[in-house]
Amino acid sequence: MRKTLCRVNPWKAAGPDNIPGRVLRECEEQLADVFSDIFNISLSSAVIPTCLKTTTIIPMPKKSPVSCLNDYHPVALTPIIMKCFERLIMRQIKDLLPPSLDPMQFAYFQHSTQSSLIPLLTHDYAAMHSSNHIIKFVDDTTVLSLISKNNESAYREEVQRLTVWCKANNLSLNVEKMKEMVVEFWRAQSDHSPLDINGSNVEIIKSTKFLDVHLAEDLTWSLNTSSITKKAQQRLYFL
Repeated sequence: MRKTLCRVNPWKAAGPDNIPGRVLRECEEQLADVFSDIFNISLSSAVIPTCLKTTTIIPMPKKSPVSCLNDYHPVALTPIIMKCFERLIMRQIKDLLPPSLDPMQFAYFQHSTQSSLIPLLTHDYAAMHSSNHIIKFVDDTTVLSLISKNNESAYREEVQRLTVWCKANNLSLNVEKMKEMVVEFWRAQSDHSPLDINGSNVEIIKSTKFLDVHLAEDLTWSLNTSSITKKAQQRLYFL
């Protein structure tokens, strides 16, 4: 418990209990035994204290300007001490997870953002050096397809299967928020008809923001570098 409290990030926002991480970290010696007793009682009785289950939802805009509620991304702030509880439990059950997990499952794993970006970009750059290939992926769920000799049938069938699967599992696709980006390096570039999902066309874009990284259709890093520089300048301005 003491090691977990020492690893608390003091700069993280406090949850609905308004207990900052700095207090938990600097008072770890006094609080370790207290929280150990609370957590052990919670586990033995299979009851989580109500105060640890409360959450503050903060709406963060996905784009500007905001026109509807779907343009917001809900960010949940939970008590920091509850996150410590979850980390302790995770260490106990992590080794018990089956080895048959999907290798493309990146969410809820350590370094999930980097682990998701690496295979995506590796696939893109490998295909970029092959002839007669075009790369396409569509968001929100990322679909990456390698199109050879301008034959898009397999790619469109894959998207259609995804649409059918979502409908069968009562998942609604918001086509207005879905985007498609084409990575193509042929000298004679051709026009690509947009995807049709539930009677609506998916917008074809030249760049996208994937896991907070800006990806451009030419696979250069200029757009991402400019975004990072702009963010740094904004923060330096306040200093």
